[in-house]
Amino acid sequence: MTSMSTESLPQPAPAGEISGAAAARPYLDHFVRSMAGAGAPAWLRTRREQAMRHFSTLGFPTQRQEGWRHTSLAPIVQSEFALAVEAAWTPAFSAALARLPLAGLAAPRAVLLNGRFAPAASQLEALPAGVSVTPLARAWRDNAAAESYWAKLATGERHGLIALNTALAEDGLLVEVAPGIEADQPLLLVYASAGGGTPASGGSPVAQFPRALILAGRSSRLAVIEVFLTLSGGAHFTNAVTEIRLDENAEVDHYKIAHESLSALHFGAVEAQLERDARYRTSSILLGGRLVRNETGARLAGAGAETRLLGLYVASGRQHMDNFTRLDHAHPHGASREYYKGILDGESVGVFSGRIIVRPGAQRTDAIQSNKNLLLSETASLRAAEPQLEIYADDVRCTHGATVGQLDAEALFYLRTRGLDADAARRLLTYAFANEILAQVAVTSLRQTLEKELFARWSGQPDSAPSPA
Repeated sequence: MTSMSTESLPQPAPAGEISGAAAARPYLDHFVRSMAGAGAPAWLRTRREQAMRHFSTLGFPTQRQEGWRHTSLAPIVQSEFALAVEAAWTPAFSAALARLPLAGLAAPRAVLLNGRFAPAASQLEALPAGVSVTPLARAWRDNAAAESYWAKLATGERHGLIALNTALAEDGLLVEVAPGIEADQPLLLVYASAGGGTPASGGSPVAQFPRALILAGRSSRLAVIEVFLTLSGGAHFTNAVTEIRLDENAEVDHYKIAHESLSALHFGAVEAQLERDARYRTSSILLGGRLVRNETGARLAGAGAETRLLGLYVASGRQHMDNFTRLDHAHPHGASREYYKGILDGESVGVFSGRIIVRPGAQRTDAIQSNKNLLLSETASLRAAEPQLEIYADDVRCTHGATVGQLDAEALFYLRTRGLDADAARRLLTYAFANEILAQVAVTSLRQTLEKELFARWSGQPDSAPSPA
């Protein structure tokens, strides 16, 4: 295979547009350096080169693109990021992890530190029989499943950020569940960032590119929890991609918890593919981050597949949280349910865009989508609540709706008449609004941890929110 150079790649858009050459150049240069070494299998090098070509052509998404009109990536593009370096796990990291509320969940745990597997922090001895977790750096070399499925669901052909992750991810996690295995406990995947703005990074914030591939065999069942955390350094850019494939009659409960520092910039994409009669349930809980773009896509690629998307985004201060979902019904008798809720305070901004596609021939599709938003201050704003339906079949049931409002005055008055002061009444109603989503979290320990954290946050406890950088 011929070696690449930045000159051989298509050049990004001209300077002046936020996807300009100056923004992309550090990533292109790093790619050429990292790919120059030997050791990667030919198929992996080919996929990486294809991805970098896509990124070189597409660049960073801009507000001129549909789906990005309400979110500017200027905080990412205008910052100089050092590529996160491999870091040894230290006792200080263990102490920091132990202090974070979501890290104490009782479950087998695999940890990525700065996008690389950290065996010293992982606890995989109690993995159920038939469930395996392999670092991608090893799986790329000797696991046929990695070659068959990695970067096949999330290709990046039309998405610059996914392409950038595909080109630069140096490690990650491959989770495999054997056919017929029903795991009796959840699996915890922790993505930890350390090193932003430290001497090891030259004083620059760091960029990391964690990746996960989850393969659920026929008639298997698994619950997996992905948690994004900041251990030290504060400012960093996380570009994370998770691919999930469910074989026939498989069942996956998937949870994503974004709880990084209030200086963190986060892009995350989940792409799931469901075969016949598969069931995929996912919940996205966004609590931290300065700028968060959370994308969830599911393709119902077999008849009778079912999916449920839940989302809760809680923002305050000047946080910006953008949720984009895409449900692709490609076969008959598919069902999808989508419920997203936002709670916005301070000067925070929320965005929701949900797209449902019903392909020709996908008859008897049953799809429901709902987005509700609660504004707790006069300066918080919902820039968009955009449900979208594209229906190319005639025997379907599809509905959608979106609302935005403030706490109900009559409910507040009722609680005041029952002896609660104004602040306590507001906290109770806010918690009740969020709890419609939290109550559907099937993993008891996770649900209780989230309930405790959010209740503490609305009680005004200073250590309940993600710590600022």
